[in-house]
Amino acid sequence: MIETAERDFPNIKVRYLISINRQAGTAAAREALELAILHRKYLAGLELSGDPRVGNFHDYIEVLEAARSEHGLKVSLHCAECEEQIPES
Repeated sequence: MIETAERDFPNIKVRYLISINRQAGTAAAREALELAILHRKYLAGLELSGDPRVGNFHDYIEVLEAARSEHGLKVSLHCAECEEQIPES
């Protein structure tokens, strides 16, 4: 579908941002990274999101660092979005 869109509308680029939801846990984060690697051609990057009161940002550092340093993916983070999470920042 993306290939068709790019052919029909060459000035428009469509890319995915794969989201790691903190509520899904670290196993799901590793699975999201695997999907990102597999589909990197159509990927803008990988993001960590979800309720910042669930889990701990530090649990996801290994996956996020691998995404950037080993696979050259861009990473977007959503952390310390509420007062009780300030120590994560």
